[in-house]
Amino acid sequence: MTHNVSAHPKVDRKTGELLCFGYDVTRKDGKGAVSYSLFNKDRKLLLSTVIPVTSPRMIHDFIITQNHIIIPDSPMELRPDLTVKESKFLFQFDKNKPSRYGVMKRNCQNPDQVQWFETPGHMVFHYVNAWEEKAANGDDIIRCFGCTQDSVNIDFEEEHPFLSGK
Repeated sequence: MTHNVSAHPKVDRKTGELLCFGYDVTRKDGKGAVSYSLFNKDRKLLLSTVIPVTSPRMIHDFIITQNHIIIPDSPMELRPDLTVKESKFLFQFDKNKPSRYGVMKRNCQNPDQVQWFETPGHMVFHYVNAWEEKAANGDDIIRCFGCTQDSVNIDFEEEHPFLSGK
């Protein structure tokens, strides 16, 4: 494996497989990407692939199911220009931009096979659980739960509500 690993790699409790990802904000083309790697239960690397995302973005967690991985592509964007000019935090959330979720088979090595689904802009730092099931009409669906935020103040410009007594 030649990529970094983000905060939350996953171990499949049934298969023992290790799934990990890392986001890359340093690509020479200025675009963002997520690297994904899958290891067997003995930690032998089975595959590694790079998945393009909208822009250089912070992706703290990802989602796995029995057969799929889901890559979040939320608008928490790398903004070094604002860090230099306005002393803002390096990543800035833009609620006016959409979020996307890329769904792919766990053993997929072709980023062109990722199915992308767009939603209104939000950020999820942590996902709780996900699973596959059939909808009433017979369609395959993936359900997932996470702590969704539609506003993120990572600059700490405002006093925290716990400290202000609000």
